[in-house]
Amino acid sequence: MHSPHYNDDNNITKTKKSKQEQHISTTKLTQQQQQHKAKKLVNITALQITLLSLLLIYLSTHLVTHYTSGIDGRMVYVLEGISRLEASHLMAYISYKTPRWIGVYHSPELGSERVLRSKHVGREEELQFHVRYTIGQYFVFVWCLCLPHTSGQFLSTVLGFLLGFGIESIILFARRGDGECKFLVASTAALVFAFLASVMFADGCHYIQVVWGSGLLFSEWGLGIATFSSALAVILFTHFYQLQRTVRKLYVERRISKHETKDKTAIHLIESHLFSSGRKLFGSSGRKGSMLGSLGLSEEERALLIEEMSREDSEMSTRSTTLSSITEEDAPELTTTTTTTTTSTTTWALLKMRLFSPTDLIVFSRLEYHLGIFFSLASLLIVAVNIGATHQVNIVRANYHTVHETLYGQINDGEVCAWSEIGGTISTFANKEEALKAGYTIAHCGACGQCSNWQDLRLQYTTRTYLAQASFICSKKSLVYGADAVHECLQEEPIGFSDSCAMCWTEDILCARRNCAFIFLQSNMINTVSNFQVGSDTITSATCEEAMCELVFVPCSGANRRRMNITSMIARPGDQLCGIVDVDWEEIFGEGSQHDFGRKVGGSSSDEL
Repeated sequence: MHSPHYNDDNNITKTKKSKQEQHISTTKLTQQQQQHKAKKLVNITALQITLLSLLLIYLSTHLVTHYTSGIDGRMVYVLEGISRLEASHLMAYISYKTPRWIGVYHSPELGSERVLRSKHVGREEELQFHVRYTIGQYFVFVWCLCLPHTSGQFLSTVLGFLLGFGIESIILFARRGDGECKFLVASTAALVFAFLASVMFADGCHYIQVVWGSGLLFSEWGLGIATFSSALAVILFTHFYQLQRTVRKLYVERRISKHETKDKTAIHLIESHLFSSGRKLFGSSGRKGSMLGSLGLSEEERALLIEEMSREDSEMSTRSTTLSSITEEDAPELTTTTTTTTTSTTTWALLKMRLFSPTDLIVFSRLEYHLGIFFSLASLLIVAVNIGATHQVNIVRANYHTVHETLYGQINDGEVCAWSEIGGTISTFANKEEALKAGYTIAHCGACGQCSNWQDLRLQYTTRTYLAQASFICSKKSLVYGADAVHECLQEEPIGFSDSCAMCWTEDILCARRNCAFIFLQSNMINTVSNFQVGSDTITSATCEEAMCELVFVPCSGANRRRMNITSMIARPGDQLCGIVDVDWEEIFGEGSQHDFGRKVGGSSSDEL
């Protein structure tokens, strides 16, 4: 018979064991409740941020549509090309990522899972912030990239959702299949999306080619073949690189010795990785032990290594990459953090933590993140330029006819500028009759100005084929070096205006910079930056300058080619040329002229009377 003390100890042991079992059961129940609560919180928060993001995208694109109404048709073609290039990059990204999402290529834990497993996730408010931030940054990138393309937003959104659900369904289907299914689905999806990406890339380049021209190297078909082939080659190379990276990683994980790498080919490693059992590579456990024995390991080391390898295979096949994959192992961490967190973390502190996050909170790779920021800023710049250019174009169209009617509507009537003799005095007269009566020859319509001297009159004729380009080069200096640099440039070769005339031109250039900057920036995108033709139908930087600045510039300068009846590289209607000027400028200022009107001739105040 047992002593009473023994019975008491036995009862105490049973009681402790019962309490421990009850505690374990309670803990598991608490973990399950935490897991269910966390999943529900994640789903609700994800739905909220998704709906809010879609609403913001919808409202912002409609605002951009409103403020870019009447955008230049060439810009529409460029935007169509850019949208196809963006779609091409998205398809290439999906082609690259799909084998990783399915589990064919080696991949670290995805950011969404790391966020949920992270020690930084504690209270419900913090978990909600991390979910909003993780999903929100995807929508921010999508918003920035889609914002310039205001046409077909509804259809694009619907197609985007259908594509997303389709890809998600394919991934889930493949992950539930065996290794052969995974490999087949991953390779097929990768090739299909690679082909689509190459087609979209070639199509986008074609749209841009329509605006920018065929160029010197490629015809229309040549550019299409070249862009398609190059895009496909780049995507296939990234797949080859990722495959090799996976193989190298598996060599390390499988502890394969150098003398055995010849027998363990890449396809065997991939098959082993997919089937997650090691049968294709190692066969049975006995085969594992035999293989590991060849590495010179002890029995205990071999047993531990076999157990570790089996555990890695099992984890590799069961790892989930969705937001709903909160396992029971995660729940205690969430519970512990929740119960021990007593201080409130501000939103600003959480934001700084994510912006300068440790590796377990990074959703994008560093390269993906910085590329996303670059392309997002570029898209926002395009939006700002298009809105600003459309606004300026509307103002130019409203002013253009009024300005031209004021300056050139009655160009043959009113004041004239005339000279007494070649090289003589230049003066202003009330009309042509008074000038002719005084024996003067009419130099140009309108009153004399700062450019109505012999030096600058000569330059108006001798620079008629390149003055627009030369002055445009000088105008670029205003962006960096200011007005003084422009003024100095206009007095140097190949132009050579006098000081006072160059000042009028400088003020005109600064006026154009203030009023036509967005039109100029847009012209760089649509290949019209060197288009100096002027008209109400085609709004270029030259058109904007005339509509916004010439009411001040023309009276200041006095002489210009239209007023002097000089035909230049810029085509002008006949009613904008001064018809009362009857001078053979080639005879006076041409190469065979006997008159010397160099820079030392004219330019003084007496010459401009």
